[in-house]
Amino acid sequence: MTAALDIETNSAVDSSRKKLRDDLTLNTLAYVHHLSKQCKGGEFPKNVHPSAIQKALKSGRHLRSSLLRVSGADIQHSGCETCGITILNAKGVAPVGVRNRTPWLRLARVCFFDGRKFVANASGVAVTTTKNNGFTWIFKDQTLFVRWPTARSASLRLYFELNVSHELAEGDSEALPRQDHRAFQTVDEVTCCWAEASVQELEPGTASREVRLPLRCGKINDPQSHVELAHHHRRILCGPTLPSLTIRVERIQDDPPIPLSWLPPVSVCLSEVAEIACTYRSTLADKVRGGGVGCTIPVCDPVSSALPKLMDDEDIFGHFLRLWKHLINEKSPTSEADYASILRECTLLAAPLLKVHNVPSRRISNDLARKALRQVEVERCLWKGEHKTRAPRYPPLLEPESGQPSITLMHKPFNITEVKCFFSQ
Repeated sequence: MTAALDIETNSAVDSSRKKLRDDLTLNTLAYVHHLSKQCKGGEFPKNVHPSAIQKALKSGRHLRSSLLRVSGADIQHSGCETCGITILNAKGVAPVGVRNRTPWLRLARVCFFDGRKFVANASGVAVTTTKNNGFTWIFKDQTLFVRWPTARSASLRLYFELNVSHELAEGDSEALPRQDHRAFQTVDEVTCCWAEASVQELEPGTASREVRLPLRCGKINDPQSHVELAHHHRRILCGPTLPSLTIRVERIQDDPPIPLSWLPPVSVCLSEVAEIACTYRSTLADKVRGGGVGCTIPVCDPVSSALPKLMDDEDIFGHFLRLWKHLINEKSPTSEADYASILRECTLLAAPLLKVHNVPSRRISNDLARKALRQVEVERCLWKGEHKTRAPRYPPLLEPESGQPSITLMHKPFNITEVKCFFSQ
């Protein structure tokens, strides 16, 4: 009797231990594995695998806010090459193979790779239209500013990852953690194929030129020919040409109002994001030259402390960019001080959205119902008026209970003199 009771107790303890371990350990690929079961044969085709870049982003690495990070006092960098890249189209993209699902998002994620790991921040460009039953992708007309140090030209490559995300269905919730913040860390994008370009291929000439990169599949360190796997689709994919990604490389002709030398030495970002990052870093340099200490400035300045989180929230940052463009067109800045003033104004308007309770928390990226709800609340908090007469909401959103602006409750300026350090203790 005692032995049977001990066996039952040990079984219950083992079961509880396993449940606790599963709850503490987050499998970021659980949803992708769940999605693969809906493919023919219960697994993805050979060319499809979970997105490596999105997995890194979900773990907090290579985020957009890394453009703002400063190591030491070295904020402005020289000895770097910069070019503009526009992703034009991809031909011969093989299907993902998920049955009874319609992709809600197709995009190219871009990041530098040094042969062992991804380097610096990642960026993305969405697809606007598809042709030939989804085998040809036409990308949004956006220019990426790409920057790298000449000393690392031999080791760096630019990696293009072509990803697809499917809308979250009702039965998919079982593969997700119950907590929103843990579900947000789950990968939802799968990579159909990828391409890479050496730094030498990106060097800008006197005139813009198109570069055609062959599409590959498999892992980045073990590439496979995309042509072999898609051979039976050749006519549908791209006709007589090989599967490829076409980009346009051009020299950035006009010097921007904020010099691009303020960007980190290795970076890839949209032109508007480059303006914001350069403005932030130039403002930070002014404060350092004025006697501040680089590591304490974001603590002392509530605006500086809020901007990185705003940049990493995709839903809020989309409205932040609209706000930035609106104020740039309205005020026509001509100096770095003008840009710094606009950046501060945009951050003060958008920062309360990070803590306002009526803006729902983020969940997995393909939960369109949650994204729509967040968009509605962000729109209501940031803008007023109809579409043609839309303007920023002044003053910033008020908290319903206190009636005070949310920014005053969220970021009270920190007085560094309140801190006392006793090194003898």
